[in-house]
Amino acid sequence: MRHANGALGVAHVKLLVSPENLDALARQLTSVVGAAPRVSTSSEVSWDLEGQPSSSGVTGGEPALILQAARTGEEREYVRARGAGIFELGIRVGSARGGGEAKTPYGRIVWID
Repeated sequence: MRHANGALGVAHVKLLVSPENLDALARQLTSVVGAAPRVSTSSEVSWDLEGQPSSSGVTGGEPALILQAARTGEEREYVRARGAGIFELGIRVGSARGGGEAKTPYGRIVWID
């Protein structure tokens, strides 16, 4: 199933956190997700999530939950102003839609083909 805007499904949800809170939040999210992280470094932890039924057959892998320590000035300002939270939503789209990025007052949306 394809959304009218070309979205095929969620590619990822990225949460930002201050570097000093990464480990504690990673432990909490591991408990909630119920699985060990797929990737775990000093600045990023990520888990694979179950795919949506509407995206069966869509290439590009399972959706991911990404926990990342704020790195750039924009990311550090986001965490300073709002605290830890969702910063980016990645939407998988067909190649006809193409990739791209949009910033909102609440974070960022990226389209991934």
